[in-house]
Amino acid sequence: MIVTNGGPSREDAVRKVEQKTADAVTFGRLFISNPDLPLRLKNNWPLTPPDMTTFYTGGAHGYTDYPTYAQEQQKKETETACGKDSQHCD
Repeated sequence: MIVTNGGPSREDAVRKVEQKTADAVTFGRLFISNPDLPLRLKNNWPLTPPDMTTFYTGGAHGYTDYPTYAQEQQKKETETACGKDSQHCD
């Protein structure tokens, strides 16, 4: 079994498996910035790039506070309906 890594894009990962140059492809940093990474890859949704300036800073910021795709979409819908100041929208 051959497992590769190294920051692949979705397209790179699919190509490697289809061309049988790898049996599996792993994702490290992209899992931090995309807590729903398997769904994003499956549905070809956009990936959120990780903010490397928050790595190894000793806190949760940049590790556990990235939104899922569904949360991003809900925020966009709310902002569209209510404006940026959504606390005044019910």
